[in-house]
Amino acid sequence: MTGSGWEHAENRADAAEIHAHLVRCDARFVPPLSGRVDLHAYAHRLHARACRFEAWSDGVLIGLVAAYLDDRDGAAFVSNISVESAFLRQGVATALLVKAIAAANAAGRRKVRLRVGADNVAAQRLYEKLGFRACASEGGQILMQLNVPGTIQ
Repeated sequence: MTGSGWEHAENRADAAEIHAHLVRCDARFVPPLSGRVDLHAYAHRLHARACRFEAWSDGVLIGLVAAYLDDRDGAAFVSNISVESAFLRQGVATALLVKAIAAANAAGRRKVRLRVGADNVAAQRLYEKLGFRACASEGGQILMQLNVPGTIQ
């Protein structure tokens, strides 16, 4: 077990479990994820192509960080960070994101990027705490980047 009643796994969830998790977390995205992507197709794409760092509690996927470690420019791209409401503020997102950064580093990626809603101040603070810095802004989204190996506090 890790943290408070949850355990870590990598690439364990199937597409249906990812989809169910995204549906449960949808309203927590700023703006909601379902307004930007087809959740079913997105879950299948994450399952097929992304490296997934997962948190599980009682057999249910409660946290997910999904990253593509094979971007053409040598960077890793974190496509999803989500945690169910009952597990917020327990370090789930931080722990999973740290694992994703370590995997990017091990894969030889020297940059990790992610996009966050410009209105999602809480998420921006978390990413800044881990060393990410804003590097561009477009369409209500901020592109943040961490140079790897970065200092994780």
